[in-house]
Amino acid sequence: MSKIKNFFKGIATNYKNSFKQYTATNIVIILTTLFFMFGYDKLTGTITNKTLTIAILSAINFFACETYLKKLGQRGISYVVGLGIAIGFEKLIYSNNASDAISRICIGYAMVVFLIGLIQAIKNTKVDIGEYAVKVFKNLFNIGIVYTILNIGLTLIILIFIALILNNKNNFELLARLQIALLGLFVLPASLVAITEIKQDFSKFIKAIILYIMLPLTLLATAIIYIYMAKIFIIREVPANSIFRIITGLFIVAFPVWVMIDAFKKESKIVENICKILPIAFIPFLLLQTYSICARIDGNGLTPSRYIGIAFIVFEAIAIFLSLYKERKYLIHTITTAIALIAISTILPVVNMESASNISQANRLKRAWRENQSFSELSEDNKKIACSAYIYLSDQKNAKKYIPNYIDEEEINEYMTSKKDGYESDLYSTSVKYPEMYIIGEEEFIPVGEYKYIKKTYSSTYDKSINGMKGFELTNSIKVDFKEFVNNIIKARETSEKNANDYIEANKIIKIDDNADFYITDLDLTYKNEQIRFFSVDGYILKK
Repeated sequence: MSKIKNFFKGIATNYKNSFKQYTATNIVIILTTLFFMFGYDKLTGTITNKTLTIAILSAINFFACETYLKKLGQRGISYVVGLGIAIGFEKLIYSNNASDAISRICIGYAMVVFLIGLIQAIKNTKVDIGEYAVKVFKNLFNIGIVYTILNIGLTLIILIFIALILNNKNNFELLARLQIALLGLFVLPASLVAITEIKQDFSKFIKAIILYIMLPLTLLATAIIYIYMAKIFIIREVPANSIFRIITGLFIVAFPVWVMIDAFKKESKIVENICKILPIAFIPFLLLQTYSICARIDGNGLTPSRYIGIAFIVFEAIAIFLSLYKERKYLIHTITTAIALIAISTILPVVNMESASNISQANRLKRAWRENQSFSELSEDNKKIACSAYIYLSDQKNAKKYIPNYIDEEEINEYMTSKKDGYESDLYSTSVKYPEMYIIGEEEFIPVGEYKYIKKTYSSTYDKSINGMKGFELTNSIKVDFKEFVNNIIKARETSEKNANDYIEANKIIKIDDNADFYITDLDLTYKNEQIRFFSVDGYILKK
């Protein structure tokens, strides 16, 4: 009984200390949670997104400030600045002229600021990185157990309440409010405690999970990849496309494991040897990843996903080096490395993932299709390279300036049309992203007004021009003119996604004829210039 009492007493003390040090951070989390709990059924998507943007950025800014600053005056100034930055990002992201670059910079900024705060939080604990990692793992493990128990128990109680008291009258929104409450009033504050309050020792159970479950599984996965590498060399086959993702996933798991087992290396010679060997064992994997990503960049140029792949390889290399250098004395600088790579990838001009990818694809285009050449003069391989590079650049919001003036768009489009059978496999090998609009209706009741009849229907089409949307077949017997509707969505989307969403919301009813209308509930639109690649609508035919 005394152990249970001491357990809950320790939790209460940790929460008290956390709230004292991270007052503003906790207040933002709590207020945001209450806002969504009580406004759940009244909030639009736009309000939700704006509120979350300000709340998340404010909480991260406050966390970093409260980690470094102790004096109330300094904290007060930091709160004003932090809130101002959060509001500023929100205004830029949701403005009519917002670009994808703003969102990228915002995400990068949030990650960098959080990691800067985390470095100081680790230093404040005055323990080495291995012990810190184990205690944080213990804390998060306990949070997961408590959350699961609370979630199951409270969900059952609410379901019983709905069934017996409310007679199953569509009150399942209570479950949604419960999840919001658990996330904001338990999981997030508890996670903040988990990474900042690590005074308690880790249990034998946690030690057993790390040494006898996580470590053997990591070693087994490592051995399997070595077997696969031997297979490659023996039968001389090209590494599979998935090998980069597999090794990356393994490193994400293995790196924390070999950091945590460092806390136990003095207890066992075997563990001590594994601590030394495991980082070294990853060096060949690093070479395999490098070969895999370079082969794809050489064939199809740089894209943001491949850029991130290169950045991750750099991170892995530095993490391995720091794991082997002077008994991991400087291992905390892996976080510093992550900060630098994130800042370069997302925030810095010219060298960020978007700009670097655009430059790479522009260079591919110029090499394949040189000035003073006609498209017909190019080899088949260069035609495909030129098309894929052109498609990539034309589909990026701010990349058309990278396309040389001598490029003839009509020639490219004619070639792609003639190669339609191999369209996807040959020309779109660069993981191109197409502009897309996708909405799911949230209306529980459809207003029928003067209508007498209502019919649910769904229809879709592929590869159609905007002009071809004039006679879109909603059913076998009903055609609807969607030309103006789709054209206006595309025009609105060129300014911002918000404008497009607003237009769709304001024009959900499409006229069929004098006696019938079509009410849109769900819409999916993917397009490329004047070509509709995919269009689908769900909704109701309303007849008078």
